[in-house]
Amino acid sequence: MLKSWKSIQPYALATPQTLVLLLFLVLPILMIFVVSFWQFDGIQMIPSFTLDNYKSIFTSDVTLRTYLNTFKYVFLVWFFCLAIAFPVAYFLAFFIEDQKWQIILFLVCTVPFWTSNIIRMISWVPVLGREGLVNSTLLRLGLINQPLEWLLFSDFAIVLGMVHLYNFFMIAPIFNSLMRIDRNLITAARDMGASGFQILKEIILPLAAPGIAIGSIFVVTLVMGRIRHGCE
Repeated sequence: MLKSWKSIQPYALATPQTLVLLLFLVLPILMIFVVSFWQFDGIQMIPSFTLDNYKSIFTSDVTLRTYLNTFKYVFLVWFFCLAIAFPVAYFLAFFIEDQKWQIILFLVCTVPFWTSNIIRMISWVPVLGREGLVNSTLLRLGLINQPLEWLLFSDFAIVLGMVHLYNFFMIAPIFNSLMRIDRNLITAARDMGASGFQILKEIILPLAAPGIAIGSIFVVTLVMGRIRHGCE
């Protein structure tokens, strides 16, 4: 009896999570796929097979531009989030030896989340606006003759705002992965004569890959949802 329970124990442990994934992930995706072939009369979906929905997507310039802009913003935000998050997480994990200060500095990264997304977005207006901090400083220094218009209400402002919103979702998983790296591996590599770049390339980056992957999933999902709502 005990032997048979041990043989089915892994399946029993995996069953609840499998059911949740099937019910709340796989089933909704299948329903979306099925409904995508239904007819739409402007008010309701009619269960009748048609390819008109896909034809309208791939032949509409507006739809294609929307998708291209979405992928452009997703890539830019993901790239800058990763470029900022990895050095921050690396600094916290390897340069701060006191665990108390690691926790304090990590919590500092969460400070922007103490306010709403709207407040964080509005906070950029006094900085990037026509009479904002950046333009005023550049004018006083004589680097420009008139305020820069592209700082606000532009692609630059959109990417900057979303990097500000979602950067922490990249920092947290990368920091978690870096903290799990066995320091003895790095010490052994140094003793064997490996350079700092070789340690980063051969040890730290491969072991930090799961954190980078999880952070990328968070950022890409959130940005695509944000752009989609913006388009709506």
